[in-house]
Amino acid sequence: MKSDKKKSIYLAAAKLFGEKGFEGTSLDKVAEKAGVAKGTIFYHFRNKEELFSQLIEEGVNTLSTEIEKIYEKDMDIEQKLDLLVDLHFNFFRQHRDLCLMMLGQIGSFQKRWQKSVDLIRNKYLVSMEKIITQAKENNIIDEKLETESLIISLFSLLAVTSIDWAIFHPGFPQEKMAETVRSLLKNGFIKQ
Repeated sequence: MKSDKKKSIYLAAAKLFGEKGFEGTSLDKVAEKAGVAKGTIFYHFRNKEELFSQLIEEGVNTLSTEIEKIYEKDMDIEQKLDLLVDLHFNFFRQHRDLCLMMLGQIGSFQKRWQKSVDLIRNKYLVSMEKIITQAKENNIIDEKLETESLIISLFSLLAVTSIDWAIFHPGFPQEKMAETVRSLLKNGFIKQ
């Protein structure tokens, strides 16, 4: 379990990285906002890059853990898909600063944060693959569709929509957004 000080550092760093970007955020400002001595930051993290990376890893671990919990629930797969949609909207609303932080680094993300990109990809893929496989086994998703491309598509639909909503349209009702995404997942958008 994280110490209260480490949690304060995470919260302060995510807020500052989101507002000022990676380059515009100093560890002095993080320490000040977190209410800790700068040495406390160095007790937990070697440098600013490690703090940034660990913030991303913490977010991905949290999201992946919640996806695993949905997978393990004793309910039908359609209910699990509904919960998956809600999870993404709730997660990105609650972690808006993390979204802003990551979006601010999007241009250099692949090169500079390769380890974090790989972590996101691998943990998310593994978590989602279980639900997709279960949906295929229950004839909810066409078994001919390739699993990895489905996961990438679902990530694009769920995460990108949730992030865009959390950052640019937070006043629009979350339930209406989730309802639209659930409808797209189940029915598509072309009238039959």
